[in-house]
Amino acid sequence: ETADQLRDSVPVQKVEKMLSNRRDDRQSLQVARSVLSELSSKELKQSEAIIQDLEQIEEVIRHQGDNPQVRAFVARKLRDVAPQVHVLKTEMERLYELDQNLAKEDYSSYQKLRSIFNQLNRDEKAGFVQKLREEAAKIKNKWKSADVERKVQHHLDTLEYLLKRCAQSLLMGRSKDSVKWIQKAIAHERTADTLLKKIITAKKKLTEMITKEINQILAAA
Repeated sequence: ETADQLRDSVPVQKVEKMLSNRRDDRQSLQVARSVLSELSSKELKQSEAIIQDLEQIEEVIRHQGDNPQVRAFVARKLRDVAPQVHVLKTEMERLYELDQNLAKEDYSSYQKLRSIFNQLNRDEKAGFVQKLREEAAKIKNKWKSADVERKVQHHLDTLEYLLKRCAQSLLMGRSKDSVKWIQKAIAHERTADTLLKKIITAKKKLTEMITKEINQILAAA
């Protein structure tokens, strides 16, 4: 092979390599889109679904994170991970509503309780309402409702922050840093279960207390 032939072949090799790299980039992007195709922003999400989405994203970053197109795509998809309404917030609002209804003597959610309450005379109603409030206060004090409310909001704010940092790292070409942020987000979301159990337990205690009071009235009738 002559020197002229070698010189002429260099640009061809560069073009072929460039085309090959482009094909690889397109294939990586197609893989990323396929893996994350089921990932979508839902109005309400359980923690398990959020964690599953984050784990899928972590896998994509690990395997295709060198591709700038993939990084940009994943950064956009991260917006779909955080739900419009987290299950923690929903359960917290339901518990708050139950507590407020008790405070306002609104028993519309409990047909049997409402029916019994309407049959009581004025003094009996006053005594019954006072008893419900005292029992609810005991449950709330043990549960530390204000503390849990703050923790729920802190959890949601922290999750949003971690996802933003991951997206920023991707857009800056720092795929290794983005993996660290996504791992922190996964570990953080796993703690939601503890908070959720506290909220559900408190709601269950309030409901059980109402049922108990109903049964006591029925037994005394």
